[in-house]
Amino acid sequence: MIGGVERAVERRVLAEIVEKRDAATLVDVVHRRRAAPGSIVHSDLWKASKAIPSAAHLEHRTVNHSRHFVDPDTGVPTNTIEGTWHGMKVGIPEKVRHSGKVENHISEFIWRRQNESDIWSAFLNCLAQSAVV
Repeated sequence: MIGGVERAVERRVLAEIVEKRDAATLVDVVHRRRAAPGSIVHSDLWKASKAIPSAAHLEHRTVNHSRHFVDPDTGVPTNTIEGTWHGMKVGIPEKVRHSGKVENHISEFIWRRQNESDIWSAFLNCLAQSAVV
């Protein structure tokens, strides 16, 4: 899985299940998700993420997790995505995690995150939009 979390108030989540976790796949996901040029991406020192800046016109800042969770010099954290991964995984039963059927759980997690300020109204709006007339 490849993913990210917007560090704005909305905390929008990007999560995508991929066959390969390599630089080409990461850049493809970034392009398809239309990350705005000039956006700032924080990551650990995962080798594939080195392709982000030049391929996607993004600023890339890193933190070395073997030394720190937040870079003491730059203040770059990856706590937001790490916490999001944890929250996402907790909601997925272990037997489902290994069956390749996690897409619905991920979609629900993202939907709940995007609508957490008024989940009941969001649910009713979804029902109204899907109602057959």
